[in-house]
Amino acid sequence: MLNGQVKTSIIGGASITWMPTFINDLSNCESMLGGEICLYDIDQEHLEIIHQFAEKLMNEKKKDIRLKLVDTLEEALTGADFVVCTVLIGTHEVWKDEMNIIHKYGIEHPKGMSVGPGGLAMALKQIPWIVALAKRMEELCPNAWLLNLSNPMQAISLAVERYSSIKYLGLCHGVTNTISRMMYLIGEDESKVNYTIGGVNHFEIITKIEKDGEDLLEKVAQAYEKIQREKGHSGERVTTEIYRLFDGYPCNEDIHVIEFLPYYIQKGRHLEEFELTHNYIENRIKGRDARWQEIRDYIDGKKERQEVVEEHSSEKLAEIIDAVCNNKPAYMYANVTNKGYISNLPESLCVEVPVIIHRNRYEGVCVGEMPKALAALSTVHGAVQDLTVDAAMNGDRHAALQALSLDPMCYTLSLEERSNLLDELIANSAQYMHDGFRKGE
Repeated sequence: MLNGQVKTSIIGGASITWMPTFINDLSNCESMLGGEICLYDIDQEHLEIIHQFAEKLMNEKKKDIRLKLVDTLEEALTGADFVVCTVLIGTHEVWKDEMNIIHKYGIEHPKGMSVGPGGLAMALKQIPWIVALAKRMEELCPNAWLLNLSNPMQAISLAVERYSSIKYLGLCHGVTNTISRMMYLIGEDESKVNYTIGGVNHFEIITKIEKDGEDLLEKVAQAYEKIQREKGHSGERVTTEIYRLFDGYPCNEDIHVIEFLPYYIQKGRHLEEFELTHNYIENRIKGRDARWQEIRDYIDGKKERQEVVEEHSSEKLAEIIDAVCNNKPAYMYANVTNKGYISNLPESLCVEVPVIIHRNRYEGVCVGEMPKALAALSTVHGAVQDLTVDAAMNGDRHAALQALSLDPMCYTLSLEERSNLLDELIANSAQYMHDGFRKGE
């Protein structure tokens, strides 16, 4: 790894969501020079487009980084130093079908990638495959890092750290992007502020943002409230309300945060009440198709590189690779199993907290206590995580029903409705789940 021969393998290498950004980020990574980016995906047609994009970008930037497409997972993993996971088991169309089933039961679930019935359905598909990936890494590249960007982040991260010995980090840009967005709003330089954040992925709680002793979090809340009053829509109506009520400001905008709170999304309530819509997957599919056209236009010379990819993104992939290869510790937020990092949350819970990454390990940073009410709510979601992992890994319908019943989003459904909803979700996607679900156990 230390002689200019770093191999980074991307599993899900045809992802239009991640790959243009990752290819450009890796081109800026000093440790990758002279090394290899290995791409693997079952979607060969789009993988070839990504390969063409990557070749043009590397040639344009005159970067000495080899690009390789492989036909098997084993080829991708053998000798890898870093394995990046972006997979979505099943298709976007399967995901859309799952969300339509959920909406039929009266729950207007906007995202469906973290918690709630949509998060559970995704976890039952994603967890067995990604844990199996980690186990194959133990055989083929035991010293490699698994850097996961697939959702539901918290349940996947808990499962991998529970069932595998591989070095693992769950990566999400929510914390970084939230701070950037907030500081831009109030005209502050984010590099000059201090903040304390920790919690469940997509519901991380900001307890402090300050500069020279000034409380900037209150300033942020007031700025969003002013936008809400004057324009009628801030995108932060729910998060600001939670801050006022529970003394901690959730990361991510309302579209994510609303899924964690029992009294906003429930049977009979409409997202329009909160200035949100639930056609997220349909919009994502439309955006995906438009993005592919942008990449084709770049390959064909109809667009410049700067029109299709940011030169410096908020993702941390290159930073991690440089930190490990050069043994220069890097500080960033990641999803890991709680080991006292948030002192009033269970240690069995997956949390997103600051970590310091070294050559062969990471060290979590203690962020102290969360506000009591938000800790209580996060603990409930931690229990749902735990049951979800059990269900996914063992094909256990009963554990899945317990997870669904404990999730606050389903509190207004009867037991019969919860049971029927689960059966419909399993029937829709059983081919991607543990054999126990396929056999109807």
